[in-house]
This record gives sequence, structure tokens and C-alpha cells, in this order.
Amino acid sequence: MNHNEPDDPSEVTSPRKARRRFIASKRGTVKDSTTRAYKYPTKSFVQFCEDRGVETTGEIGGHVIGSWKRERQREVAPVTLQNNVKHLLVFVRWCESMELIDYGTADRVKVPDISKKQQVSDETVRVGQAENVLHYLDTYEYASREHALFKLM
Repeated sequence: MNHNEPDDPSEVTSPRKARRRFIASKRGTVKDSTTRAYKYPTKSFVQFCEDRGVETTGEIGGHVIGSWKRERQREVAPVTLQNNVKHLLVFVRWCESMELIDYGTADRVKVPDISKKQQVSDETVRVGQAENVLHYLDTYEYASREHALFKLM
């Protein structure tokens, strides 16, 4: 064995380290809101991997992703699950491009289909919650589409 050869990245990179690198790669290339959208599902996935003893990205395959998806399905609304899986697949494709996960892994994961009814929530936002959201948008996303829409609502 030649000790000057680098180790296989999929055998030495933890899911947590891969996530950090992924999030860093998104900063400056996509909107901040898009980067934030990737953070929670990938954090949930990394925690899931760590809880199950998945130590390297090379151990991540369709079975691990499918198990995470089934667990998330019990925790969140269908539309949230759909969005979480979409965002996770961007991370998985990035890992594939970095040779951290076997190429083609993302192709084996199905994004859940949801009905029009499942895409809409009939929950109301309490006044205090609305004020907190508006304060955040006023401070950090002033004049964004989300800010304008929320202000109008």
C-alpha cells in the first residue's frame, strides 16, 4: 500500500463533515433562504445516521435514506416530508459528485407524491407567532417576496 495515496473520501468522511462542507458550498452560490432550507433536513438526516452508527458517507445508501424517510413520515406533514426529501436529495447528489456516496444512490430514492389537499394547510397563525415572523422578515429578509407576502397576509 502506498501511504502517499489519499484515503477513499467515502471511507473517511463522516455524514456531519459532509453536511458542513455541503452547506459551505451553498453559501454564496444560492440565496440565503435556500441555504437555510437545506439545513434542517440534512441536520435531521445526519442525526439519524449518527443514531444508527453510520460513521462514514460510504455507508449511506438507499436503505439508510429510505429508513430516514419512513421515520420522517411519522414526524411531519406530507408536504414537509416531500420538501425534506427534495432537499436531502440535493445533498445526496452533491455527495455523489464529491465521491462520498455511490453514484446513483439519489436516483433510487423516490420523492413522495402528495395531493393538492395535502399541499395546503388550514391552520391559522396566532398573533404572537405572526409578529415574530414579521419581525424576523423585517430584520433579515426585508423586501423579499416572502416578506411582502407575509406582510400582506
